[in-house]
Amino acid sequence: MSRIFTIILIVFALNIIISLSNFKIEAAACYSSDCRVKCVAMGFSSGKCINSKCKCYK
Repeated sequence: MSRIFTIILIVFALNIIISLSNFKIEAAACYSSDCRVKCVAMGFSSGKCINSKCKCYK
């Protein structure tokens, strides 16, 4: 029983990590100046608002 609980807990933690990593790349609302600044801060060369989402470019 404890092995099943441990496996479920690990899968849940991995799911959260994957979800958070995708959230950092695309913001829910997009403002062109904020998008560019956030993308540059994350190490990308530029950012642009496309369909109300911030897209970062290398």
